[in-house]
Amino acid sequence: AEVRLDEGVPFVPDSQLEAALADAGVKPDVAQAIVDENTEARIDGTLNAVRGMSRVDFVRALEAAYRQDGYEVTAIDGGADLEIRKEWRIALVSCRRWKAARTGVEPLQELHAAKEARHAQECIYVATGELTANARAFAVKHAISLVGGPELARLLPGAGRRRKEA
Repeated sequence: AEVRLDEGVPFVPDSQLEAALADAGVKPDVAQAIVDENTEARIDGTLNAVRGMSRVDFVRALEAAYRQDGYEVTAIDGGADLEIRKEWRIALVSCRRWKAARTGVEPLQELHAAKEARHAQECIYVATGELTANARAFAVKHAISLVGGPELARLLPGAGRRRKEA
């Protein structure tokens, strides 16, 4: 089976691309530029696929991804979508795939309040869009981890891909 991005473009892992370019004798600087472009296209494909998901599907995909990474995962309500545990550490995860270009501070305030109420050690805000300067400042002040772009593509490597049967 061949893996393709939703747009029909074949998906090639960076390791395979690097090996093929080396085998073809492509100069290292040119090869690196090609690999970087491949990585960027994969991240864009993942983010576009996530933006097309329903909120429920997005939360479920993240729930499965955190489980794959070895976390115990519980769906919760009130300021966060997921509580993840590994050993004694508890983190709350807020999942936002809003189509708005920029997100303000309010969802981060809700996440921080949930962290305090549940006595969690960490907060993780997962989003596809950009945050306002005030929201970023709030995240820094309250040690809220921001996950988007490359980190989100790492968490959801299968988003935006489909298998084409040969």
